[in-house]
Amino acid sequence: MTQSSLLMIRPQEAAQSFVRALSQTLDRPFAAVYSPVISIEPVAADIDLRGITHLVFTSANGVKQFAALTQDRSIQALCVGKTTQQVALKTGLKATSAGRTVAELLLWLERRNSGSVLNILYLRGEQVSFDLLSALRKSGIQTRETVLYRQKHQPLSETASRLLQEKPVVIPVFSANSATGLLKTDALSDTCQASIVCISPNVARRFAGVSADRITVAKTPDRSGMIAAVADLL
Repeated sequence: MTQSSLLMIRPQEAAQSFVRALSQTLDRPFAAVYSPVISIEPVAADIDLRGITHLVFTSANGVKQFAALTQDRSIQALCVGKTTQQVALKTGLKATSAGRTVAELLLWLERRNSGSVLNILYLRGEQVSFDLLSALRKSGIQTRETVLYRQKHQPLSETASRLLQEKPVVIPVFSANSATGLLKTDALSDTCQASIVCISPNVARRFAGVSADRITVAKTPDRSGMIAAVADLL
């Protein structure tokens, strides 16, 4: 049986970090090909921190762009996922992981808003799969947002496209936007041997037109869940 290769489609730095973590879990070597379907472009932005009690980050990209635009590290950061929290801590922010998903973050904030007045600055990318700003305001939480970067879709490399047609491939998909980017490449033909590992049911729903037996959803919506799911297929 031919061993599957790993195709990483998320931005390079995050992809390499995941592969390093996966390597520590697997007791055998595996081939990894990097072909991001999304590039990150900074957006000119003015960050107004007046009156803000907490910063909210749903991705490491938001943290990195924030850190590049201001030296202020005095405000508590609330992050989706431990990976985003770790990136925030490395920049010098006081950071807490407030849930593995945006939905868990929202619940975390709703519970704490009853006992104290929160004033949130939500720092995000241009494209989002969930309108967190509206959800927070609907819950009575004072919230502003600033867009710090845009995500641009790009085609797969020739190496990645050829790999999909020649060998079994496992593709981890960490976001709805990455799912859209992958689908836009038109690489998931009926002849390719691709197994897609999605971080959540929401991401899996983006692949509605793909055969269900090729889709796996991680048991937990975080890096650990994705490592376990991918390891089972490699």
